[in-house]
Amino acid sequence: MAMPVGTSPTAMQKVVHPEGEIGSAKAAQEAGVVFTLSCLATTSLEEVAAATPSSPKWFQLYIYVDRCLTWEDIKWLVKETRLPVLAKGILRVDDAIRAVECGCQGIIVSNHGGRQLDSVPPTIEVLPRIAAAVGDKVCVIVDGGIRQGTDVFKAIALGAKMVLIGRPIIWGLTVGGQNGVADVLKIIQTEFDVAMAVSGCSKLSDITPDLISFDGPGSKL
Repeated sequence: MAMPVGTSPTAMQKVVHPEGEIGSAKAAQEAGVVFTLSCLATTSLEEVAAATPSSPKWFQLYIYVDRCLTWEDIKWLVKETRLPVLAKGILRVDDAIRAVECGCQGIIVSNHGGRQLDSVPPTIEVLPRIAAAVGDKVCVIVDGGIRQGTDVFKAIALGAKMVLIGRPIIWGLTVGGQNGVADVLKIIQTEFDVAMAVSGCSKLSDITPDLISFDGPGSKL
């Protein structure tokens, strides 16, 4: 990928712009990043695939079984598909370990945009503990609150391999369709490149935890 960034699955994108998921997916393809399609999308899997044949794409899968999903269901899903499965919504170390034990090839540290349950912790605060526990076994990804290229830098420094971006993508789509999303991704990449340069980092492996200081809530360069 062109940068350690992908789009978070966000539902019903045609509500904000007629181009909907196609516009976002084409912008992601142009930027060289992963596009993730929501299972509550207003565009089909087939339409997105046809519109963006040369880019990597992921799919968010909700399993609706009376709302009683268990870890056994995750094991079943891993066995039923040849595709890699990533568990999204992880905020605890023990759940991260369970996801690995169930065969997941990655985890996404996420609080679902902070809009499902009041007082859940920011993902940037729980990321270091989770990355320390399972980061040597699976790919650790984080979303939630990523707004600038410096946020990408912080996430990498604290153990993530990449980040997913949600709301800024929708803001760009709302304003300008595909071009709006492309502008957002260009801004993120420029800011990330500048953050790396002024921090003395020429490659991703140079971004280390000692470049981050903790002073109250959240993280600072």
